[in-house]
Amino acid sequence: MCIRDRLINQSDIAGIVGIASAGVAYKMDITMKIIRSFCCRKNIKGEIVPRLFSKKLDLNNNLIMRLGVKTESFYGFETSLDKQKRYIKTIDAEPIGVVIDMMYGFDEDFKEGHWWDPQTGYDYTDNLKNITVPVLLIGGKQDISDKIEDIAETLNHIGSEDKEIRILDGYGHVDLLLGKNAEHDVYPLVSDWLNVR
Repeated sequence: MCIRDRLINQSDIAGIVGIASAGVAYKMDITMKIIRSFCCRKNIKGEIVPRLFSKKLDLNNNLIMRLGVKTESFYGFETSLDKQKRYIKTIDAEPIGVVIDMMYGFDEDFKEGHWWDPQTGYDYTDNLKNITVPVLLIGGKQDISDKIEDIAETLNHIGSEDKEIRILDGYGHVDLLLGKNAEHDVYPLVSDWLNVR
């Protein structure tokens, strides 16, 4: 990253805050594997590529996703219905590159449970050891997307000595950012943690 023509070094960073983010793969259920077959395929070279109609896939607001995972699993605990609708219609459509990462790279049946980029071969999990700045990971106890067990396992892979995890009860995935009490429960937690550093 370059700001004002100056590279940012780790010494310039107070810390990294991960909210509802796991850096390890999980056991995909059959529903997710079916969804994957709809959006991605392997070409003759064995490369994982998007299907022609999958330039952009809204993971929450489509019939296939709703068969197996209800939107409420991501937002419904703390986030108002109005915010859910606005979020889904505007910014909650994943570019296909991200979808391929999630659908293949997040499947623990591949690469010994590491999260990796199937398009480039980059191993996200393995490279977590290179993070040496302070890290705070925040998860929602009711989050089925990035489960607290996966977030805890992510922490184990991070190389920093100053690292911690906070799990908030009553929060789903996007609730941690959009929930009605996020400004009281989540944002001060982040700012207080950064201020100490």
